[in-house]
Amino acid sequence: MVNVRVIVGLVFILILILVVGGTAWYFLVHKPAQKVFVQETQKTISLIEKEFPEDLERFNPRIAEYRTKFVGQARKATSLKELNLILLQAQERGALERKRAEKIEELEKVFTGPSDFMLKFGNARKELLRARINDATTIEQIIAVDVVAMLAEAWRDYRVAQITQIPQRTVVMIRREKDEPPEMIVVSKEQALEMIEQASIAKSIDLLKELEMEPEIVAVPLLLERRQAASGLLDTGYVVDIFMEVEEREREQVIEEEIEGKKVRRTVKMPIKPVVRGALVLGVIRGEDKSGRIELSETEEIRKEGEGSESKSSTIEDETIEESRKSEGRIEQTLEKRYRITLQDLLKAASAGKVNRSFVSGMLSKYAWELAQLEAQANLGELEIDYLVLVAVPVEVAGEINQNQDKVTLMPQPFNPNNTWYQDVLEKIWG
Repeated sequence: MVNVRVIVGLVFILILILVVGGTAWYFLVHKPAQKVFVQETQKTISLIEKEFPEDLERFNPRIAEYRTKFVGQARKATSLKELNLILLQAQERGALERKRAEKIEELEKVFTGPSDFMLKFGNARKELLRARINDATTIEQIIAVDVVAMLAEAWRDYRVAQITQIPQRTVVMIRREKDEPPEMIVVSKEQALEMIEQASIAKSIDLLKELEMEPEIVAVPLLLERRQAASGLLDTGYVVDIFMEVEEREREQVIEEEIEGKKVRRTVKMPIKPVVRGALVLGVIRGEDKSGRIELSETEEIRKEGEGSESKSSTIEDETIEESRKSEGRIEQTLEKRYRITLQDLLKAASAGKVNRSFVSGMLSKYAWELAQLEAQANLGELEIDYLVLVAVPVEVAGEINQNQDKVTLMPQPFNPNNTWYQDVLEKIWG
């Protein structure tokens, strides 16, 4: 009987110990551990959501799909080890999908253009790039998708098609950069095609985009003083930049520069501003010199050569007398005319047929241009000379240039191959 009671007591004590121990374990070990696990689960879910940001979903819908998938797995996890494994997989996939979204964002932002460009040359290439991005299985494959190169290729084909359709051998283009004056580019078809090809190779998207083919161009006559007309050293076909004096209140400009990695803003005074670059000189007329008169001479020589004979006879009573004479000789005669006239009078006389037209044309061919070059070489010349210069410019700046002729200055581009005189001077300087 005693033994049964002892056994029952021991069992009761054992049960009590188990209950107390279990309770203690639950409150002291399991419950805190469960709390920690819940916290780790929430932390993992938060990290997963950061791997798949909502703002990138519009570029890559897979981000929402993978976020939902990995968050669901985290909530079903039963251990920290499983949570860590899920987080690792989410981070790996998140990096890939974010890069995919960023590349698609670049595609949408960069691969744009006019509707006819996109329809003929852009849309197909854009969708091809999108497919490559979506099919990529590694970050390296996504990085290898060159959006800019494909865009440059599309713009190249677009510009080549435009140039090929131009019937003339000369191509006129205008480059329009933001906050910059329009720049005219006048080249042969071959040069235009080469320029487009080089821009494509260099991925110069801005240049390819900013070109305008066959713009509206007008010829503006400018009556300029010699100083304004590049010292008179202008010829048909020369390429010039047109600058204009600005009002005093407009002279201050804020320029932003980067010095040692820091952006610095400073205010400078600009007395002149460029109105158009690359304007084409169509014709130059030099005003009449102050002296205004030149001396001309025409010489005419007359030469005559020959021989002659004369004979006569007479009879007096029965006597006959005969007489004969023979002569040889040469006659030379030189007629010379000298006169002083103005060049304008000479041109008028030639146009009226009063003076030999070919004689005048040969004598005065490139007269003003040759005279300007000789004056430059001699460092001596007539400064009080006006020039009438006909320049081709974009229509949008023609009015401003025409209304402000007294403020306009033409500045030839020394390194432009069309400007032969400047090329010759540079060759002499540098050899």
